[in-house]
Amino acid sequence: MRFGRPYTQDLVAQTIIEPIIIQYLVDSNFSYNEAIRKSGRIVRKLSYTEIKDLSKYISGNSLARKMPIEAVVVWLKKRGYEI
Repeated sequence: MRFGRPYTQDLVAQTIIEPIIIQYLVDSNFSYNEAIRKSGRIVRKLSYTEIKDLSKYISGNSLARKMPIEAVVVWLKKRGYEI
């Protein structure tokens, strides 16, 4: 909304994942601003279908449900995303 971008499935799905990535990066000693920039670069590459697959991965795995931040990071790394 803030940047006047049209609402799309991809954009809405990306807004769900981005805070998780930001939290991981901040916990990994990135500054908050660096974490926002890096997470933005990552989530812009993710499609709705990929985020849907990630959601299924987390909901279908009891350990991933207990550790969603770690599950997102593992899922991204397995798919070649640098985080």
